[in-house]
Amino acid sequence: MIGDFLKFTSPGVNRLDLLKKILEKYRIPYTQIELAGTRHIVIKFLKDSYSPQFTVKTILAHYDCVPGSPGANDNGSSVFLLLGAAKNMMDNPGLYNTRIIFTGNEELVSGQGVKEQGAYPLGLGLKSLGCLDDDIYVFDCMGRGDTLILSDVGLYSGGGKILMERNRRIYERAVDICRGLKQSGKESVFFSLPVPYGDNAGLSAAGLSVQAVTVLPGAEALEFYQAIRNIKGKKPVVFSREFLEKNTGVKEAYPATWRMINTPRDDINCLNREAFDLAYSFIWALVTKKYPVY
Repeated sequence: MIGDFLKFTSPGVNRLDLLKKILEKYRIPYTQIELAGTRHIVIKFLKDSYSPQFTVKTILAHYDCVPGSPGANDNGSSVFLLLGAAKNMMDNPGLYNTRIIFTGNEELVSGQGVKEQGAYPLGLGLKSLGCLDDDIYVFDCMGRGDTLILSDVGLYSGGGKILMERNRRIYERAVDICRGLKQSGKESVFFSLPVPYGDNAGLSAAGLSVQAVTVLPGAEALEFYQAIRNIKGKKPVVFSREFLEKNTGVKEAYPATWRMINTPRDDINCLNREAFDLAYSFIWALVTKKYPVY
């Protein structure tokens, strides 16, 4: 899929149209849905892939990028990782209990709020379909680094006892997956950190529990983790320009990988193979997990 990835990150490409052509090329069935003017792609797995005895895992990655940025890490990396997982699932039918959705309109422009993000009406739609108890994962910027990062925003964001319990459950399941992974024969290293909001913002605003996952170089993750720990008082859960200006230590430690997002530097040269291998191992472990519904 390398050639397809290069096309996907080319200037001015219509990512939605190309994504559909790639799905058709690899014979991955899908349906397109439109909610509040935003188009999303839902992969169509066989009915035998689901059982009400197990929790449904809904996995999302946004396909759009800002004008002027190749969007290789943000978020071509996650799109192609999920394409690989979808093809593997199609080639090896089984009980996966997994939905894969490629979302549009994640990248907001100045002045827009989370309710104008494509994930917000999508979240309301999932909620209306009774998906409140799904384990929902958002994958973003998975192609640079060697260390998995789990967003801990859901552990502190409120929303009521039931939502907080669901947030804690999905977070602990993500931690369990990380601890089960191996890198070079050793237990995988991961960090829990507040991360920049992506589709998880819109989904959370719709009242759903969400776990965001990303990847960073280990040195960047450690420096940022230490800067966060040095802040006195309540642990920060929301990033903003004002927050970073008030906390210069965090601003200085803000990962270089995240500084590349939405810039011309987010091209194929910033990616590394280890990140893709690590991210895919997490995704495949998640896809093959079965959590009984109690």
